[in-house]
Amino acid sequence: MRLEDLQVDLQPRAPRQALDLGTWILARHAAKAWAAWAAAWLPLVAIAMALCLIPYGAGLAGLFLWWIRPLPERVVIAVLAHGTFGQDLSVRETMRTVRAQGLSGMARFLTWGRPLGAGRCLFQPVWQLEGADADLAGRRSNHLGLDGASRSAFLWGIACSHFELVLTLGVVGFISLFLPSEDVVNPFALFSLLKEDETSVLLGMVNVAAYGLAAGIVAPFYTAGGFSLYLSRRSQLEAWDIELVLRRLVGRLGKLAAPLALALALLPSALHAGNCPDSLVAKIPVAIHSSSRDAQDQAAQRVVDSLFAQESHRTWACETRWIPDNPATPEVDPETPRLMQGFGEFMVAAAPALKWIFIVGFLGWLVWLLWTHRDLVSEMSIELEVPQGTSSSVDTPIREAPLPRDVGAASLDSWSRGLRREALSILYRATVQVLEERHGLVLAKGSTEGLCLRELARKSGPVREAAEPVVRAWTAAAWADRWPDDDGFRNLVSRWRSYLGNGL
Repeated sequence: MRLEDLQVDLQPRAPRQALDLGTWILARHAAKAWAAWAAAWLPLVAIAMALCLIPYGAGLAGLFLWWIRPLPERVVIAVLAHGTFGQDLSVRETMRTVRAQGLSGMARFLTWGRPLGAGRCLFQPVWQLEGADADLAGRRSNHLGLDGASRSAFLWGIACSHFELVLTLGVVGFISLFLPSEDVVNPFALFSLLKEDETSVLLGMVNVAAYGLAAGIVAPFYTAGGFSLYLSRRSQLEAWDIELVLRRLVGRLGKLAAPLALALALLPSALHAGNCPDSLVAKIPVAIHSSSRDAQDQAAQRVVDSLFAQESHRTWACETRWIPDNPATPEVDPETPRLMQGFGEFMVAAAPALKWIFIVGFLGWLVWLLWTHRDLVSEMSIELEVPQGTSSSVDTPIREAPLPRDVGAASLDSWSRGLRREALSILYRATVQVLEERHGLVLAKGSTEGLCLRELARKSGPVREAAEPVVRAWTAAAWADRWPDDDGFRNLVSRWRSYLGNGL
């Protein structure tokens, strides 16, 4: 690869700008880059899905795909490296090139360097493209990572890993939306079904496929960003931009090489002619100054001056500033619009008044909010003023209290006194306690009614027939304010006593 064939305008850039350049490079070679990546990545995804068939294979398959990622990234580097220098390779030619380059550095990137290798995208081109030995490649990597380049590559890798996580969860959540659910739409229903042995293999394959799709989208961007940062660092350290300008200058001045060589050849003869006899001097033809040669020299000088006048090659700047004689009294710029100046003075003068206007407006909004919701405030005050043990048609707030000895009698007594929420709460809490202590129901702390119904769906027999109506009645009352009638509540208590109430 020749430096003159470089298709990228390499200029001194900050690391973040160099990473952004990688997106443009990838867009120029998107079709070939993703085709080569798919040819190397899809067989690895197939191997990972096959690992799901063995016990605990889902976790092992995900770890395998994550760990082996540096290997297929080499094909993307090869595509971008040849494309940047004007060489378009097919997928088959890219694979041959990667095989010919060997596995230099893979022992490092696939072993101890893999867990902490978020910034490997900057250093992989050193091992793959430069063909240096381990000692030289290590020193080159350390040198390229200076001036914040290593930190930028590491942060770029962390950002790309977050993009992969979001895409993976998005794919899994999208699939979960189409799974049947008893209560509400759950975007993470796919994870909860992993507990079932008969579907764990299929669900493990789905998760592996979701990660494979996410990595297949993000990985070329990650590799392209590291490759462009590698090019930018080499350009800064080896002055590629200056070398390219000099080479182009040599190409433009190539036409003047022959006249300059002839002038240098005639110069010693002209100097030696001063010591010759007059007869010989008269016979030496005097070189006539050519106006065309002067025009070419002036054109070449103008080219050189225009190159060094560019911002990228200028090391100095000339500015003309006016300094007032009396800096303590700054003068108003006459070009400043008087309207803007007047507006600024008005805002400075009106700031205290505006502050009080906002404060009064906020207090007025609070008063209006309390007045429009005064019915709700009055109901809350009534609930707080109801004495303990008195009858009220308004349900009192639930307080966590020990369950009574006779749950059925206590719940019926509360229902008869109008404390419907307390009655259903006693019956619901007793149901959950009996299911956990006697029937092996496993519920985490803070589990919702929907999770309780899902666990009950795995039970069968009279226990489920007695417990499920209680949970559904409590859910309808607590969330939709739909209460059972008196006969319905008595039937709930009677069935609960028959199948669940032994000992409570």
